[in-house]
Amino acid sequence: MCKARTEESALERGMTLIAEWALMEQDFYIDAVLYAVVASGLYQALQRGAKREDLDRLQGNLTISWQSLLSILKDLGYIRQLADRWYWASVSLPARRIHRMDMMRRWLNLAVNYSPAELTLCIQSSEDDRLRESSLPINTYVLKYVPISQPMRWMDVGGGSGTLALTLATSGVEVTMVDTPYTIARVAKRLQHPQIRLWAGDILQSLPDGRFDVISLIRLIENFPVETTLLLLKRLRRASHESTRLVLVTTDADLDLWAQLFGIEVQLTTHQGRLYSLRLLKILATKAGWRIKQVHHVDLFCITILEPIPVLKLSRRRRAIPAHSKIQSTKVPQLL
Repeated sequence: MCKARTEESALERGMTLIAEWALMEQDFYIDAVLYAVVASGLYQALQRGAKREDLDRLQGNLTISWQSLLSILKDLGYIRQLADRWYWASVSLPARRIHRMDMMRRWLNLAVNYSPAELTLCIQSSEDDRLRESSLPINTYVLKYVPISQPMRWMDVGGGSGTLALTLATSGVEVTMVDTPYTIARVAKRLQHPQIRLWAGDILQSLPDGRFDVISLIRLIENFPVETTLLLLKRLRRASHESTRLVLVTTDADLDLWAQLFGIEVQLTTHQGRLYSLRLLKILATKAGWRIKQVHHVDLFCITILEPIPVLKLSRRRRAIPAHSKIQSTKVPQLL
């Protein structure tokens, strides 16, 4: 019984990590959608012309509604509707996509053919490679809009693979990378650098010592509901000074197709996560004591740079109000 539960949890973790591969690649999003279309039997039905009752029968093979999936396929230009049927309107699936979908199928088969330990090891290795490769362009964008200066103290919250921390450290920046104990243990050997300090723990409970010039949260807040994100922004305000820059890299909820695809993934993998529009970020930032300084849209990402809202300092001396400036009392007429 215990062994069965262990294997089941390893399988669930494996599926989650495989789903997370799609975080930053447009092509992978499309491949994942097409894989679902083929594996569920929807592709074959659309080639013949699928009626509503045909799609209802296939719903049990999908984790999202077939209506949502058809909406995505329509936006991608793969299907069209004639009368009461939906048809596959595009050319046959190209060989490259079939190959990538076959790669996904083989990874999924690992859950059956390998032990939980082997499965976890294989997926972790691939996940680390994917995170390192996919984070490089994002790091380039971040450093373009937040140039490095000397001296500089930088806190990277949810640093993951540590590619940004390593890039900053080699440029002479003092970096504190914050993440869970599990993640920190995995990257500790690779991030041994005199300019890098690894901090493991829950940042909602405690903060690293000192104040920082830059605080970055790259693809992080999408894992949290609104209440948690607001609390996080409030906590980070305590680690800032008057010229601190808070850098958020997110997927803009106002984007159409890619936000829709990423939104599905967020719901499947984080359960409580969500996408944030620029309007919602502005509201949360203001409540937490930040204000938006710059916004940059690059590829699928929104890079939002915030600065602390200055705290007005009241004079310690209370000045006497001159007699002539005192407010005269007036009778307010009673309103019926």
